[in-house]
Amino acid sequence: MAPEPATDPAAAPRAQAAPRNFAAAVRLFDERREAILFAHLTNDVHLVAYQPGRIEVRPGPAAPADLAARVSQRLSDWTAERWVVVVSNEDGAATLAEQADADRARQIEAARRDPLVDEIMTAFSGAAISEVRQIGATHKDKTDPDDGAQE
Repeated sequence: MAPEPATDPAAAPRAQAAPRNFAAAVRLFDERREAILFAHLTNDVHLVAYQPGRIEVRPGPAAPADLAARVSQRLSDWTAERWVVVVSNEDGAATLAEQADADRARQIEAARRDPLVDEIMTAFSGAAISEVRQIGATHKDKTDPDDGAQE
């Protein structure tokens, strides 16, 4: 019988802290380079309920049948805690992609109502607002407008 190799506790990967909301859980899939699962969670999943360790979702028709099991397994592996992902028939919230689109539309509408922007739009016929950015905003600010959403 071969001796067990010595393990260095410092070399073992540290467990990720449990994400505090659904948006943070989905970002974890992006950070861990799980692009396909990240895309499905962003575009094809309607959150019904969230608490650390338990997520209830209504997957859309494009989501794979094993999505809940794969998400549960990855989160359990990364956080060293048990995660349960439950499939529901309840409507749930808009997808994260739908929420981001609605937020962009609200920002553009708010910019359109600004008198200075109105002057610019009048001066340059055919001009359109395609994106709204806050001066001095960081990339995280732009991609994470409301970390508390989806709790």
